Amino acid sequence: MDMAKRNHAANRATVAMTIRSCRGCLCTPRKGFTLIELLVAIAIIALLIGILLPSLAAAREAARSIKCFSNTRSMALTTQLYLDANRGNFPVRNNSATGGGGNYNAFLPSRTILAADQRPVDILACPQDKEDVRLYVVGDAAGKDPTGLGVVGIYNLDPLSKVRYSYGLNNMTGIKPVTDAERKLFNPSFYAYPFPGKTLMYADSTFFNARGHNLTINDEPRLKGRIANASAPSLLNTLAAIPAEYGRPVIGARRHRAGSNVMHMDFHGEAFSQERAFSAFYYSWTEPVAAP
Repeated sequence: MDMAKRNHAANRATVAMTIRSCRGCLCTPRKGFTLIELLVAIAIIALLIGILLPSLAAAREAARSIKCFSNTRSMALTTQLYLDANRGNFPVRNNSATGGGGNYNAFLPSRTILAADQRPVDILACPQDKEDVRLYVVGDAAGKDPTGLGVVGIYNLDPLSKVRYSYGLNNMTGIKPVTDAERKLFNPSFYAYPFPGKTLMYADSTFFNARGHNLTINDEPRLKGRIANASAPSLLNTLAAIPAEYGRPVIGARRHRAGSNVMHMDFHGEAFSQERAFSAFYYSWTEPVAAP
């Protein structure tokens, strides 16, 4: 009997200790964040995001500008190979119309140069150019569709599909002069340009004339506006297609923060600000003239 009482008492003591131990566990406060601490952490994260986002956006924009510059350089290298193989002569169009007489014929010089080297189709598009107006129909090689670029023979694409073309070869090189007046403006010979470092060859705009001799065709502000306002929602294939407001810098039509990427006849490249594109004197005229 005494043994049973002792066992019963021991069991009760054990149960009591277990209860007290559990109560202690339940009463012990758990470690964690308070509401104020959570709010402070969220505020710090939001502040860091606000600081970093502009930097990330600027980095992405810089990367796209570098890609665009690489594209213009690639086009220039392709052109250099073509010139070396053709005694320094640019390919010319089928007529002397400054507007090219349609996309197919206007693109003939660039198409000929691309066919000689066959670089990837993505070099035709600036990653910053988002305007749908510069989505061109691939087009058949025979030019049955005058609105197409006629590059189906170069790239394995459906003739009815579209590609973006964001760049322009100096229009003055693509016209074979016939009259004396035309000879003052146009010359397909690379060697005829006396100031290659001041003559634009490519720019991240579509279809442009570099400024040259003091004749109206080259002094028209909207021709220079094609380079300055490279992202303008205009096809830019003829002078008449460019609204008059693009005859001056329009910040909203700026393709890159630093300006448009251009390549010169001496194959050096740089970024043109909008203001510089309008104010600088750049040549396309072929006869010797005094340097400014």
